[in-house]
Amino acid sequence: MKEYDAVIIGGGHNGLVCANYMARAGLSVKVFEMRPVIGGACVTEEIAEGYHGSTLAYSLGQMPAQIIEELKLKDFGLELIKQKSGAISLLPEGRHLIITDDHKETHAQISKFSTRDADAHLSFRQEIQECYQVLQRFRQDRPPNYRGGIGEIMEFFKTGQKFRRLSVAQKEKIMNIMTMSLGDYLDLWFESEEVKGFYAAFGVIGNFVHPYSAGSAFALLSHLSDLNGKSMQVKGGMGNLGQALAESAKAQGVEIQTDARVEEVVTDISDNKNRSGLTYGIKLENGEFIKAKRVIANCTPYILFNDLLKAEHLPSGFLKRMRKYKYSSGSLKINLALSELPEFTSLTSQNIKPEFYNRPINICPSLNYAERAFHDGRIRGFARKPIISMVIHSIADKTLAPDGHYVASLLCQHFNKNLPDELTWPTIRDEAVEDVFDVISHYAPNFRNAVLHHQVITPQDLEKTYGFTGGDLHHGAMQLNQMFSYRPAAKFADYRTPVKDLYLCGAGAHPGGGVSGLPGMLCAREVLKDSAQ
Repeated sequence: MKEYDAVIIGGGHNGLVCANYMARAGLSVKVFEMRPVIGGACVTEEIAEGYHGSTLAYSLGQMPAQIIEELKLKDFGLELIKQKSGAISLLPEGRHLIITDDHKETHAQISKFSTRDADAHLSFRQEIQECYQVLQRFRQDRPPNYRGGIGEIMEFFKTGQKFRRLSVAQKEKIMNIMTMSLGDYLDLWFESEEVKGFYAAFGVIGNFVHPYSAGSAFALLSHLSDLNGKSMQVKGGMGNLGQALAESAKAQGVEIQTDARVEEVVTDISDNKNRSGLTYGIKLENGEFIKAKRVIANCTPYILFNDLLKAEHLPSGFLKRMRKYKYSSGSLKINLALSELPEFTSLTSQNIKPEFYNRPINICPSLNYAERAFHDGRIRGFARKPIISMVIHSIADKTLAPDGHYVASLLCQHFNKNLPDELTWPTIRDEAVEDVFDVISHYAPNFRNAVLHHQVITPQDLEKTYGFTGGDLHHGAMQLNQMFSYRPAAKFADYRTPVKDLYLCGAGAHPGGGVSGLPGMLCAREVLKDSAQ
Protein backbone atom coordinates (compact mmCIF):
# COMPACT_ATOMS: atom_id res chain seq x y z
CA MET A 1 0.00 0.00 0.00
CA LYS A 2 1.33 3.42 -1.01
CA GLU A 3 1.89 5.82 1.88
CA TYR A 4 1.65 9.56 1.23
CA ASP A 5 3.53 12.21 3.15
CA ALA A 6 0.22 14.09 3.36
CA VAL A 7 -3.39 13.71 2.31
CA ILE A 8 -5.84 16.61 2.20
CA ILE A 9 -9.55 16.36 2.92
CA GLY A 10 -11.32 18.80 0.63
CA GLY A 11 -10.32 20.26 -2.72
CA GLY A 12 -11.32 23.87 -2.11
CA HIS A 13 -8.89 26.68 -2.83
CA ASN A 14 -7.18 26.51 0.59
CA GLY A 15 -6.63 22.75 0.28
CA LEU A 16 -5.15 23.20 -3.18
CA VAL A 17 -2.89 26.05 -2.03
CA CYS A 18 -1.68 23.90 0.88
CA ALA A 19 -1.07 20.92 -1.43
CA ASN A 20 0.90 23.11 -3.81
CA TYR A 21 3.28 24.43 -1.19
CA MET A 22 3.86 21.03 0.38
CA ALA A 23 4.52 19.39 -2.99
CA ARG A 24 6.93 22.14 -3.98
CA ALA A 25 8.90 21.28 -0.84
CA GLY A 26 9.17 17.65 -1.93
CA LEU A 27 6.28 15.97 -0.06
CA SER A 28 4.05 13.40 -1.75
CA VAL A 29 0.48 14.71 -1.54
CA LYS A 30 -2.99 13.55 -2.52
CA VAL A 31 -6.20 15.61 -2.36
CA PHE A 32 -9.64 14.03 -1.85
CA GLU A 33 -12.71 16.04 -2.88
CA MET A 34 -16.24 14.80 -2.14
CA ARG A 35 -17.84 16.58 -5.12
CA PRO A 36 -17.30 15.68 -8.78
CA VAL A 37 -15.58 19.05 -9.38
CA ILE A 38 -12.54 20.61 -7.76
CA GLY A 39 -12.47 24.09 -6.25
CA GLY A 40 -14.91 24.05 -3.31
CA ALA A 41 -16.61 27.45 -3.29
CA CYS A 42 -14.51 28.51 -6.30
CA VAL A 43 -16.48 26.80 -9.05
CA THR A 44 -18.13 27.89 -12.30
CA GLU A 45 -21.33 26.17 -13.34
CA GLU A 46 -23.82 26.51 -16.17
CA ILE A 47 -26.88 28.43 -14.99
CA ALA A 48 -28.60 27.66 -18.28
CA GLU A 49 -27.35 26.68 -21.71
CA GLY A 50 -24.78 29.29 -22.74
CA TYR A 51 -24.82 31.10 -19.38
CA HIS A 52 -22.02 30.43 -16.90
CA GLY A 53 -21.69 31.86 -13.41
CA SER A 54 -19.50 31.70 -10.34
CA THR A 55 -21.68 29.50 -8.18
CA LEU A 56 -20.58 30.69 -4.72
CA ALA A 57 -17.45 32.86 -4.39
CA TYR A 58 -17.48 35.53 -7.09
CA SER A 59 -14.52 37.86 -6.58
CA LEU A 60 -10.83 37.65 -5.79
CA GLY A 61 -9.73 40.53 -3.63
CA GLN A 62 -8.00 38.97 -0.64
CA MET A 63 -5.49 36.57 -2.21
CA PRO A 64 -1.98 38.02 -1.91
CA ALA A 65 -0.04 38.48 -5.13
CA GLN A 66 2.63 36.34 -3.47
CA ILE A 67 0.47 33.20 -3.74
CA ILE A 68 -0.52 33.88 -7.35
CA GLU A 69 3.12 34.44 -8.29
CA GLU A 70 4.72 31.62 -6.27
CA LEU A 71 2.24 29.04 -7.56
CA LYS A 72 2.53 30.47 -11.11
CA LEU A 73 -1.25 30.47 -11.48
CA LYS A 74 -1.21 32.70 -14.56
CA ASP A 75 0.90 30.05 -16.31
CA PHE A 76 -1.96 27.63 -15.65
CA GLY A 77 -4.70 29.74 -17.19
CA LEU A 78 -5.65 32.24 -14.48
CA GLU A 79 -6.74 35.55 -16.03
CA LEU A 80 -7.89 38.44 -13.87
CA ILE A 81 -10.16 41.39 -14.65
CA LYS A 82 -10.02 44.42 -12.38
CA GLN A 83 -13.37 45.49 -10.98
CA LYS A 84 -14.28 49.13 -10.58
CA SER A 85 -13.90 50.62 -7.13
CA GLY A 86 -16.68 51.23 -4.68
CA ALA A 87 -20.34 50.39 -5.04
CA ILE A 88 -23.77 51.69 -5.95
CA SER A 89 -26.37 51.85 -3.19
CA LEU A 90 -29.98 51.91 -4.41
CA LEU A 91 -32.30 54.04 -2.28
CA PRO A 92 -36.06 54.58 -2.03
CA GLU A 93 -37.87 57.33 -3.96
CA GLY A 94 -35.70 56.95 -7.06
CA ARG A 95 -32.45 57.92 -5.36
CA HIS A 96 -29.01 56.36 -5.21
CA LEU A 97 -25.58 56.86 -3.64
CA ILE A 98 -22.35 56.03 -5.48
CA ILE A 99 -19.11 55.90 -3.49
CA THR A 100 -15.84 55.16 -5.34
CA ASP A 101 -12.16 55.99 -4.98
CA ASP A 102 -12.81 59.26 -6.85
CA HIS A 103 -12.90 61.45 -3.74
CA LYS A 104 -14.15 64.58 -5.52
CA GLU A 105 -17.10 62.79 -7.09
CA THR A 106 -17.81 60.90 -3.88
CA HIS A 107 -17.87 64.17 -1.94
CA ALA A 108 -20.50 65.48 -4.36
CA GLN A 109 -22.53 62.28 -4.06
CA ILE A 110 -22.57 62.31 -0.25
CA SER A 111 -23.30 66.04 -0.16
CA LYS A 112 -26.75 65.23 -1.59
CA PHE A 113 -27.53 63.80 1.84
CA SER A 114 -25.16 65.57 4.25
CA THR A 115 -22.35 68.07 3.73
CA ARG A 116 -21.04 67.13 7.18
CA ASP A 117 -20.78 63.48 6.13
CA ALA A 118 -19.16 64.44 2.84
CA ASP A 119 -16.47 66.33 4.72
CA ALA A 120 -15.94 63.44 7.18
CA HIS A 121 -15.85 60.69 4.58
CA LEU A 122 -12.23 60.94 3.44
CA SER A 123 -10.98 60.75 7.04
CA PHE A 124 -13.24 57.74 7.62
CA ARG A 125 -11.82 55.91 4.63
CA GLN A 126 -8.27 56.79 5.64
CA GLU A 127 -8.92 55.37 9.11
CA ILE A 128 -10.27 52.02 7.94
CA GLN A 129 -7.46 51.81 5.38
CA GLU A 130 -4.94 52.42 8.15
CA CYS A 131 -6.56 49.75 10.34
CA TYR A 132 -6.59 47.33 7.42
CA GLN A 133 -2.88 47.81 6.76
CA VAL A 134 -2.03 47.26 10.43
CA LEU A 135 -4.12 44.10 10.70
CA GLN A 136 -2.73 42.74 7.42
CA ARG A 137 0.59 42.33 9.22
CA PHE A 138 -1.14 39.92 11.57
CA ARG A 139 -3.30 38.17 8.94
CA GLN A 140 -0.38 37.02 6.84
CA ASP A 141 1.49 35.31 9.67
CA ARG A 142 0.56 32.46 11.95
CA PRO A 143 -1.03 33.90 15.10
CA PRO A 144 0.71 33.40 18.44
CA ASN A 145 -0.49 30.30 20.25
CA TYR A 146 -1.32 29.59 23.89
CA ARG A 147 0.38 26.21 24.09
CA GLY A 148 3.41 27.48 26.00
CA GLY A 149 7.12 26.94 25.47
CA ILE A 150 9.86 29.39 24.61
CA GLY A 151 8.91 29.49 20.92
CA GLU A 152 5.35 30.58 21.65
CA ILE A 153 6.50 33.10 24.24
CA MET A 154 8.67 34.67 21.53
CA GLU A 155 5.72 34.74 19.11
CA PHE A 156 3.62 36.64 21.66
CA PHE A 157 6.54 38.98 22.26
CA LYS A 158 6.91 39.70 18.53
CA THR A 159 3.18 40.34 18.19
CA GLY A 160 3.24 42.60 21.23
CA GLN A 161 6.17 44.51 19.78
CA LYS A 162 4.26 45.13 16.54
CA PHE A 163 1.35 46.52 18.53
CA ARG A 164 3.58 48.52 20.90
CA ARG A 165 5.16 50.37 17.98
CA LEU A 166 1.78 51.82 16.98
CA SER A 167 0.93 55.33 18.07
CA VAL A 168 -1.70 55.89 20.75
CA ALA A 169 -4.06 57.18 18.05
CA GLN A 170 -3.53 54.05 15.95
CA LYS A 171 -4.18 51.79 18.94
CA GLU A 172 -7.43 53.61 19.63
CA LYS A 173 -8.56 53.22 16.02
CA ILE A 174 -7.77 49.51 16.03
CA MET A 175 -9.57 49.04 19.34
CA ASN A 176 -12.66 50.85 18.03
CA ILE A 177 -13.05 48.88 14.84
CA MET A 178 -12.36 45.55 16.54
CA THR A 179 -14.70 45.99 19.51
CA MET A 180 -17.46 48.40 18.48
CA SER A 181 -20.67 47.42 16.77
CA LEU A 182 -21.05 48.27 13.10
CA GLY A 183 -23.91 50.63 13.92
CA ASP A 184 -22.09 52.45 16.71
CA TYR A 185 -18.98 52.81 14.56
CA LEU A 186 -20.92 54.29 11.65
CA ASP A 187 -22.93 56.52 14.02
CA LEU A 188 -19.60 57.81 15.29
CA TRP A 189 -18.74 59.07 11.82
CA PHE A 190 -21.95 59.88 9.96
CA GLU A 191 -25.39 61.42 10.46
CA SER A 192 -27.19 60.42 7.23
CA GLU A 193 -28.90 57.05 7.09
CA GLU A 194 -28.02 56.76 3.42
CA VAL A 195 -24.26 56.78 4.03
CA LYS A 196 -24.58 54.48 7.04
CA GLY A 197 -26.72 52.10 4.98
CA PHE A 198 -24.10 52.07 2.22
CA TYR A 199 -21.43 50.77 4.60
CA ALA A 200 -23.83 48.58 6.58
CA ALA A 201 -24.30 46.46 3.45
CA PHE A 202 -20.58 45.63 3.44
CA GLY A 203 -20.60 44.95 7.17
CA VAL A 204 -23.38 42.34 7.11
CA ILE A 205 -22.98 40.57 3.76
CA GLY A 206 -22.00 37.00 4.64
CA ASN A 207 -22.24 37.93 8.31
CA PHE A 208 -25.43 37.03 10.22
CA VAL A 209 -25.22 39.66 12.95
CA HIS A 210 -27.34 42.47 14.33
CA PRO A 211 -25.78 45.75 13.14
CA TYR A 212 -25.49 46.85 16.76
CA SER A 213 -23.81 43.64 17.89
CA ALA A 214 -20.48 44.27 19.64
CA GLY A 215 -17.48 43.59 17.43
CA SER A 216 -19.42 43.66 14.16
CA ALA A 217 -17.59 46.75 12.82
CA PHE A 218 -14.58 44.49 12.21
CA ALA A 219 -16.31 43.00 9.14
CA LEU A 220 -15.86 46.29 7.26
CA LEU A 221 -12.19 45.47 6.83
CA SER A 222 -12.99 42.23 4.99
CA HIS A 223 -14.53 44.18 2.12
CA LEU A 224 -11.98 46.96 1.81
CA SER A 225 -10.55 45.48 -1.40
CA ASP A 226 -13.99 45.90 -3.05
CA LEU A 227 -14.26 49.48 -1.87
CA ASN A 228 -10.74 50.38 -3.03
CA GLY A 229 -11.03 48.83 -6.48
CA LYS A 230 -8.50 46.10 -5.72
CA SER A 231 -10.98 43.26 -6.12
CA MET A 232 -10.49 41.08 -9.18
CA GLN A 233 -12.92 39.08 -11.28
CA VAL A 234 -11.63 35.75 -12.58
CA LYS A 235 -12.16 35.53 -16.33
CA GLY A 236 -14.43 32.60 -17.10
CA GLY A 237 -15.67 32.49 -13.49
CA MET A 238 -14.13 31.51 -10.17
CA GLY A 239 -13.90 27.90 -11.30
CA ASN A 240 -10.88 28.92 -13.33
CA LEU A 241 -9.08 29.79 -10.09
CA GLY A 242 -9.82 26.29 -8.80
CA GLN A 243 -8.64 24.78 -12.07
CA ALA A 244 -5.43 26.85 -12.12
CA LEU A 245 -4.66 25.78 -8.56
CA ALA A 246 -5.34 22.15 -9.43
CA GLU A 247 -3.16 22.21 -12.56
CA SER A 248 -0.36 23.96 -10.69
CA ALA A 249 -0.55 21.30 -7.98
CA LYS A 250 -0.58 18.44 -10.49
CA ALA A 251 2.53 19.89 -12.13
CA GLN A 252 4.24 19.41 -8.75
CA GLY A 253 3.11 15.79 -8.55
CA VAL A 254 -0.03 16.25 -6.44
CA GLU A 255 -2.69 13.61 -7.04
CA ILE A 256 -6.33 14.69 -6.98
CA GLN A 257 -9.33 12.39 -6.61
CA THR A 258 -12.91 13.68 -6.93
CA ASP A 259 -16.15 11.91 -5.92
CA ALA A 260 -14.18 10.77 -2.87
CA ARG A 261 -15.99 11.47 0.39
CA VAL A 262 -13.86 10.91 3.49
CA GLU A 263 -15.66 8.99 6.24
CA GLU A 264 -13.03 8.91 8.98
CA VAL A 265 -9.62 10.17 10.01
CA VAL A 266 -7.93 6.97 11.18
CA THR A 267 -6.07 7.39 14.47
CA ASP A 268 -5.20 5.51 17.62
CA ILE A 269 -5.11 6.74 21.19
CA SER A 270 -1.70 7.46 22.63
CA ASP A 271 -0.44 8.22 26.13
CA ASN A 272 0.96 11.56 25.12
CA LYS A 273 -0.43 14.11 27.57
CA ASN A 274 -0.44 16.95 25.07
CA ARG A 275 -1.73 14.99 22.08
CA SER A 276 -4.64 12.59 22.31
CA GLY A 277 -3.92 10.46 19.27
CA LEU A 278 -1.69 9.55 16.36
CA THR A 279 -2.79 9.93 12.77
CA TYR A 280 -2.47 6.99 10.35
CA GLY A 281 -4.49 8.12 7.35
CA ILE A 282 -8.10 8.32 6.17
CA LYS A 283 -10.92 5.96 5.28
CA LEU A 284 -13.19 6.79 2.37
CA GLU A 285 -16.94 6.25 2.28
CA ASN A 286 -16.40 3.26 -0.04
CA GLY A 287 -14.27 1.61 2.68
CA GLU A 288 -10.89 2.26 1.05
CA PHE A 289 -8.06 3.11 3.47
CA ILE A 290 -5.36 5.58 2.42
CA LYS A 291 -2.23 5.54 4.52
CA ALA A 292 -0.54 8.87 5.22
CA LYS A 293 2.00 10.34 7.60
CA ARG A 294 -0.13 13.47 7.95
CA VAL A 295 -3.76 14.43 7.35
CA ILE A 296 -4.68 18.03 6.54
CA ALA A 297 -8.36 18.94 6.73
CA ASN A 298 -9.87 21.61 4.51
CA CYS A 299 -13.36 20.99 5.91
CA THR A 300 -15.07 22.94 8.69
CA PRO A 301 -13.88 22.35 12.26
CA TYR A 302 -17.29 20.86 13.08
CA ILE A 303 -17.02 18.22 10.36
CA LEU A 304 -13.46 17.35 11.32
CA PHE A 305 -13.91 17.15 15.07
CA ASN A 306 -17.48 15.85 15.25
CA ASP A 307 -17.94 13.70 12.14
CA LEU A 308 -14.50 12.41 11.12
CA LEU A 309 -12.89 11.86 14.54
CA LYS A 310 -14.01 9.81 17.50
CA ALA A 311 -14.75 11.87 20.60
CA GLU A 312 -12.31 9.96 22.77
CA HIS A 313 -9.43 11.29 20.67
CA LEU A 314 -10.11 14.88 21.77
CA PRO A 315 -9.76 16.75 25.08
CA SER A 316 -13.18 17.38 26.63
CA GLY A 317 -12.76 21.17 26.78
CA PHE A 318 -11.69 21.34 23.16
CA LEU A 319 -14.54 19.06 22.03
CA LYS A 320 -17.07 21.22 23.90
CA ARG A 321 -15.84 24.34 22.09
CA MET A 322 -16.01 22.60 18.71
CA ARG A 323 -19.59 21.51 19.37
CA LYS A 324 -20.57 25.04 20.41
CA TYR A 325 -18.60 26.78 17.65
CA LYS A 326 -20.82 29.36 15.96
CA TYR A 327 -21.68 28.89 12.27
CA SER A 328 -23.95 31.55 10.79
CA SER A 329 -23.39 33.64 7.69
CA GLY A 330 -27.16 33.81 6.99
CA SER A 331 -26.70 33.88 3.23
CA LEU A 332 -28.85 32.99 0.25
CA LYS A 333 -27.09 32.94 -3.14
CA ILE A 334 -29.00 33.36 -6.41
CA ASN A 335 -27.29 33.18 -9.80
CA LEU A 336 -29.13 34.71 -12.75
CA ALA A 337 -29.26 34.45 -16.55
CA LEU A 338 -30.62 37.77 -17.85
CA SER A 339 -31.97 38.77 -21.26
CA GLU A 340 -31.09 42.41 -20.56
CA LEU A 341 -29.62 44.62 -17.89
CA PRO A 342 -31.85 45.61 -15.00
CA GLU A 343 -33.04 49.17 -15.60
CA PHE A 344 -32.54 50.76 -12.22
CA THR A 345 -34.81 53.78 -12.29
CA SER A 346 -32.48 56.10 -10.41
CA LEU A 347 -29.52 55.22 -12.64
CA THR A 348 -31.17 55.13 -16.07
CA SER A 349 -32.85 58.48 -15.38
CA GLN A 350 -29.36 59.98 -15.21
CA ASN A 351 -28.10 58.09 -18.28
CA ILE A 352 -25.45 56.18 -16.33
CA LYS A 353 -23.83 53.81 -18.82
CA PRO A 354 -23.95 50.01 -18.35
CA GLU A 355 -20.16 49.66 -17.98
CA PHE A 356 -20.49 51.74 -14.80
CA TYR A 357 -22.39 48.78 -13.32
CA ASN A 358 -19.17 46.72 -13.05
CA ARG A 359 -19.18 47.07 -9.26
CA PRO A 360 -21.45 45.81 -6.47
CA ILE A 361 -25.00 47.18 -6.62
CA ASN A 362 -26.36 47.01 -3.09
CA ILE A 363 -29.75 47.38 -1.48
CA CYS A 364 -29.46 48.40 2.18
CA PRO A 365 -30.84 51.93 2.53
CA SER A 366 -30.22 52.32 6.26
CA LEU A 367 -29.09 50.73 9.50
CA ASN A 368 -32.77 50.36 10.43
CA TYR A 369 -33.32 48.36 7.25
CA ALA A 370 -30.40 46.08 8.19
CA GLU A 371 -31.78 45.74 11.73
CA ARG A 372 -35.23 44.69 10.48
CA ALA A 373 -33.68 42.18 8.07
CA PHE A 374 -31.72 40.63 10.93
CA HIS A 375 -34.77 40.33 13.19
CA ASP A 376 -36.76 38.77 10.34
CA GLY A 377 -34.03 36.24 9.72
CA ARG A 378 -33.66 35.48 13.39
CA ILE A 379 -37.37 35.11 14.18
CA ARG A 380 -39.13 34.25 10.90
CA GLY A 381 -36.24 32.43 9.23
CA PHE A 382 -35.75 34.83 6.34
CA ALA A 383 -35.97 38.55 5.65
CA ARG A 384 -39.04 39.88 3.87
CA LYS A 385 -36.93 42.82 2.72
CA PRO A 386 -33.44 41.36 2.47
CA ILE A 387 -30.10 43.07 2.11
CA ILE A 388 -28.90 42.34 -1.42
CA SER A 389 -25.55 42.66 -3.16
CA MET A 390 -25.75 42.23 -6.95
CA VAL A 391 -22.73 41.79 -9.20
CA ILE A 392 -23.24 41.60 -12.98
CA HIS A 393 -20.18 39.61 -14.01
CA SER A 394 -20.69 39.54 -17.78
CA ILE A 395 -20.35 43.32 -18.14
CA ALA A 396 -16.58 42.86 -17.84
CA ASP A 397 -16.40 39.23 -19.00
CA LYS A 398 -18.31 38.67 -22.24
CA THR A 399 -17.40 34.96 -22.27
CA LEU A 400 -20.01 34.19 -19.60
CA ALA A 401 -23.19 34.89 -21.59
CA PRO A 402 -24.45 35.14 -25.18
CA ASP A 403 -24.13 38.51 -26.92
CA GLY A 404 -26.50 41.07 -25.48
CA HIS A 405 -27.31 38.88 -22.50
CA TYR A 406 -25.91 38.83 -18.97
CA VAL A 407 -25.18 36.73 -15.90
CA ALA A 408 -25.37 38.14 -12.40
CA SER A 409 -25.14 36.93 -8.82
CA LEU A 410 -27.15 37.98 -5.79
CA LEU A 411 -25.77 37.47 -2.29
CA CYS A 412 -28.66 38.07 0.07
CA GLN A 413 -29.07 38.50 3.86
CA HIS A 414 -30.53 37.36 6.26
CA PHE A 415 -31.62 33.77 5.65
CA ASN A 416 -31.38 31.38 8.56
CA LYS A 417 -30.22 27.78 8.25
CA ASN A 418 -32.38 26.94 11.28
CA LEU A 419 -36.02 27.70 10.52
CA PRO A 420 -38.84 28.14 13.07
CA ASP A 421 -42.24 26.41 13.31
CA GLU A 422 -41.28 23.24 11.45
CA LEU A 423 -40.60 25.18 8.26
CA THR A 424 -38.12 23.65 5.82
CA TRP A 425 -36.03 25.24 3.10
CA PRO A 426 -37.53 23.10 0.30
CA THR A 427 -41.01 24.40 1.21
CA ILE A 428 -40.14 28.10 1.64
CA ARG A 429 -37.40 28.37 -0.99
CA ASP A 430 -39.65 29.86 -3.70
CA GLU A 431 -41.26 32.31 -1.27
CA ALA A 432 -37.83 33.54 -0.19
CA VAL A 433 -36.75 34.01 -3.81
CA GLU A 434 -39.96 35.94 -4.57
CA ASP A 435 -39.20 38.32 -1.71
CA VAL A 436 -35.72 38.95 -3.16
CA PHE A 437 -37.15 39.54 -6.63
CA ASP A 438 -39.84 41.86 -5.23
CA VAL A 439 -37.22 44.06 -3.60
CA ILE A 440 -35.11 44.32 -6.77
CA SER A 441 -38.19 44.96 -8.93
CA HIS A 442 -39.02 47.97 -6.79
CA TYR A 443 -35.77 49.55 -8.01
CA ALA A 444 -35.71 47.99 -11.53
CA PRO A 445 -39.24 47.47 -12.94
CA ASN A 446 -37.97 45.33 -15.85
CA PHE A 447 -36.10 42.91 -13.61
CA ARG A 448 -38.58 40.03 -13.50
CA ASN A 449 -39.02 39.99 -17.26
CA ALA A 450 -35.24 40.05 -17.72
CA VAL A 451 -34.72 36.88 -15.65
CA LEU A 452 -34.52 33.89 -18.00
CA HIS A 453 -33.22 31.36 -15.47
CA HIS A 454 -32.14 31.39 -11.86
CA GLN A 455 -30.11 29.03 -9.69
CA VAL A 456 -30.85 29.17 -5.96
CA ILE A 457 -28.49 28.02 -3.21
CA THR A 458 -30.12 28.06 0.22
CA PRO A 459 -28.31 27.81 3.58
CA GLN A 460 -29.35 24.16 3.63
CA ASP A 461 -27.78 23.63 0.19
CA LEU A 462 -24.59 25.28 1.40
CA GLU A 463 -24.39 22.73 4.19
CA LYS A 464 -25.51 19.56 2.39
CA THR A 465 -24.00 20.08 -1.05
CA TYR A 466 -20.88 22.11 -0.34
CA GLY A 467 -20.04 21.10 3.24
CA PHE A 468 -20.48 24.54 4.86
CA THR A 469 -21.65 23.68 8.36
CA GLY A 470 -24.70 25.77 9.30
CA GLY A 471 -24.61 27.29 5.81
CA ASP A 472 -21.65 29.41 6.93
CA LEU A 473 -19.54 30.57 4.00
CA HIS A 474 -16.60 31.28 6.33
CA HIS A 475 -16.30 27.85 8.07
CA GLY A 476 -17.29 29.60 11.30
CA ALA A 477 -18.54 33.04 12.25
CA MET A 478 -15.95 35.79 11.90
CA GLN A 479 -16.38 37.17 15.41
CA LEU A 480 -13.63 38.14 17.83
CA ASN A 481 -13.85 35.06 20.07
CA GLN A 482 -13.33 32.93 16.96
CA MET A 483 -10.50 34.92 15.38
CA PHE A 484 -6.71 35.19 15.55
CA SER A 485 -5.35 33.10 18.45
CA TYR A 486 -8.84 31.71 19.09
CA ARG A 487 -9.51 30.29 15.62
CA PRO A 488 -10.57 27.58 16.05
CA ALA A 489 -9.47 27.42 19.71
CA ALA A 490 -6.82 28.65 22.14
CA LYS A 491 -3.70 26.42 21.99
CA PHE A 492 -4.66 25.26 18.49
CA ALA A 493 -4.44 28.41 16.36
CA ASP A 494 -1.22 27.12 14.74
CA TYR A 495 -3.07 24.80 12.30
CA ARG A 496 -2.21 21.80 14.48
CA THR A 497 -4.91 19.90 16.39
CA PRO A 498 -5.07 17.77 19.57
CA VAL A 499 -4.27 14.75 17.37
CA LYS A 500 -0.65 14.41 16.28
CA ASP A 501 -0.03 14.94 12.56
CA LEU A 502 -3.59 16.18 11.97
CA TYR A 503 -3.88 19.77 10.74
CA LEU A 504 -6.57 22.27 9.75
CA CYS A 505 -5.95 24.29 6.58
CA GLY A 506 -9.39 25.71 5.73
CA ALA A 507 -11.22 28.92 6.53
CA GLY A 508 -11.95 27.55 10.01
CA ALA A 509 -8.30 28.38 10.75
CA HIS A 510 -6.61 31.81 10.83
CA PRO A 511 -7.24 34.24 9.19
CA GLY A 512 -10.71 32.91 8.34
CA GLY A 513 -13.07 33.16 5.38
CA GLY A 514 -12.78 34.82 2.01
CA VAL A 515 -10.81 33.68 -1.03
CA SER A 516 -7.33 34.43 0.27
CA GLY A 517 -5.48 31.10 0.26
CA LEU A 518 -3.76 32.26 3.46
CA PRO A 519 -4.98 29.43 5.71
CA GLY A 520 -3.66 26.94 3.16
CA MET A 521 -0.29 28.67 2.77
CA LEU A 522 0.25 29.20 6.50
CA CYS A 523 -0.78 25.63 7.33
CA ALA A 524 1.70 24.29 4.77
CA ARG A 525 4.48 26.23 6.50
CA GLU A 526 3.70 24.54 9.82
CA VAL A 527 3.48 21.08 8.23
CA LEU A 528 6.85 21.61 6.59
CA LYS A 529 8.39 22.73 9.90
CA ASP A 530 7.17 19.53 11.54
CA SER A 531 8.26 17.31 8.66
CA ALA A 532 11.79 18.73 8.83
CA GLN A 533 12.19 17.68 12.47
